[in-house]
Amino acid sequence: MGKEIPRKTAQEYYRHGLEYDKQNEFKLAIEQYDRAIAVYPEAAAYYLKRGEAFFKNKQIEQSIEDFTKAIEIQPENYEAYFDRARSYVAGNQKDKAIADIKQTVKICTDTIRINPKDTEKYINRGQVYMLLDDYDNAVYDFSRVIEINPRSDDAYVRRGIAYGMEYEFDLAIADFSKAIALNSSNDEAFLLRGEIYFFSERLEQAIQDYSNVIRLKPADPVAYAKRGFVYMMSEEAKKAHEDFPKAKSIDPQVAESIGWRMAVSGISYSHIAANVPEKDDFDKFLLRDIKEYFNANQNAEIKYEFLRKGPDQIGVSPPDYYLWVEINDNGNRQAGAMRVTAISKKTFGISTYLTKEAIEKTFSDVYKIFPLTVCVKIANKI
Repeated sequence: MGKEIPRKTAQEYYRHGLEYDKQNEFKLAIEQYDRAIAVYPEAAAYYLKRGEAFFKNKQIEQSIEDFTKAIEIQPENYEAYFDRARSYVAGNQKDKAIADIKQTVKICTDTIRINPKDTEKYINRGQVYMLLDDYDNAVYDFSRVIEINPRSDDAYVRRGIAYGMEYEFDLAIADFSKAIALNSSNDEAFLLRGEIYFFSERLEQAIQDYSNVIRLKPADPVAYAKRGFVYMMSEEAKKAHEDFPKAKSIDPQVAESIGWRMAVSGISYSHIAANVPEKDDFDKFLLRDIKEYFNANQNAEIKYEFLRKGPDQIGVSPPDYYLWVEINDNGNRQAGAMRVTAISKKTFGISTYLTKEAIEKTFSDVYKIFPLTVCVKIANKI
């Protein structure tokens, strides 16, 4: 009984820390978490949150120490491993980051083996896969939840996000629509379906979905800002000029950032559409250009798989794809990681190729070329 009173005090400090976190007052949040830990140092959650605040405040070494302490207290806490991996990346300790990412997936997988019908565990692992840009495995986990519980609107929303990240817009819309059919108050499903309609240039449907979000959450600045942007694209300036001030009156920072992000996203998507070949031509053109890169014979056998499904688009540059390629040219076999760029819907330029042998010899070179989530998959290949 003696510990209950100080523990309650620690929880008060912890709650104050969370409030400061929401306001992006990270130094003040850290002070509150310090006090919570001083009173009750056995709570992994306190170290986890202080570590996150340290990370946001760019105190990377301190964040690593806190995530490590959270793991010591709660070794099966997959969030602590994943957060520490992020800090390791920021601290340029990428080998350690990959080890933590693998441990994150392992913990989630082990819990699923114990109880294969525990939908929460599939959701957890699916979220980890999403953070790793591993959308195929994420789709599998969210689909498993749907098999176990067909009325889970949350699983449909999450699978819809995974489909959307793979540019499978029709599948994404179908999942968001199913979530809405199951729960007509699911504002997240309306918001995300609106996003897909926006990218698909179905602006009227996007406006309808953002309007539904506003109906469900009248004080949501995001929905007003997004709808205002689509009104502007639809040349409905009067309505746009009504939505933007409304969004700013609720939260000026959110309103400005949303408008900027949608503008950038629209430009990025237009560059993808302008450069990526049509589905019927994609494989044909890619194999042709890989074969040309290797100066291979016409009968050479070439296999490839995506290390990240979907294009990687930055700003206005042409979109990149990351591949693992295997070639057999008259008995001359080799394999490796490749970055290719889609150009003008007809060509793939090959900017980088690292052989499996070169990767094994100096893995640090991989970090200089490929995103960390792709590096994880390359590490699994070797």
